[in-house]
Amino acid sequence: MKKIKLISLIVGFFALFIFGNITQPVVHADVKYKINKVNVNATVNKNGSLSIKRTIYYKFNSIANGVYYQQNLNSDQKLIKPEVHISFASDPHTDFKLDKTNSEVDFPYKLSNTKEGYRFKVFVPIIDGNKLKVTYSYIITNAVINWHDIAELNYKIIGNGWKTELKHTKVTINFKKQNISKLKVWAHGPSSSYTKVNRKKGQMILTANNVPGDMGVEVHTIFSPSVTRLNKNIRHSNHFFSRKKNC
Repeated sequence: MKKIKLISLIVGFFALFIFGNITQPVVHADVKYKINKVNVNATVNKNGSLSIKRTIYYKFNSIANGVYYQQNLNSDQKLIKPEVHISFASDPHTDFKLDKTNSEVDFPYKLSNTKEGYRFKVFVPIIDGNKLKVTYSYIITNAVINWHDIAELNYKIIGNGWKTELKHTKVTINFKKQNISKLKVWAHGPSSSYTKVNRKKGQMILTANNVPGDMGVEVHTIFSPSVTRLNKNIRHSNHFFSRKKNC
């Protein structure tokens, strides 16, 4: 493949996905774009980690040579097994798996540590009118806390650091176990959001339209500690009733 010369203008987009109540200011470059869709597929693993596959559909109204994506984490969490894929609407059947920090390939990406977590920098030339799909896959460690009485996942799964609203969002969270009778879910986001819980299947689906860029969607779920029985992120006390008061 002939190597594509990248445009000299570098721009950044920050999509913040924040655990707990951590927030920070976000600065956007002067680039015009829309987010037509955000799809998130997550799996809660038995060891308390969270496998994420996050796909973002961009529509650009200006030129750029890449996007930034910031994954914020707590101090006891890590991001492991990262992968980045991109494709263009002009050739939807083409999927490029990006190589990390390799200047000899057409579309490299760089993953670096920040004070807040990890930052993906994806290098890809973009012209006015391009539609770009970027998929980030990785695992977040220590995503779940196992208390004596419950296990808990509290996650801002659609972040609030966007320059534009998100037209369509869909989040699917699956568990490694089925028939979770004690599964309870609270979702915090726009009034258009809808939550569907399938305890028998071990799955929850959250959808929302026209999500303001500064709002995001947070999911708070509790379930039996047996679901994440291999989790080492343990608190030696009961927790359900104190959290119930705050939900």
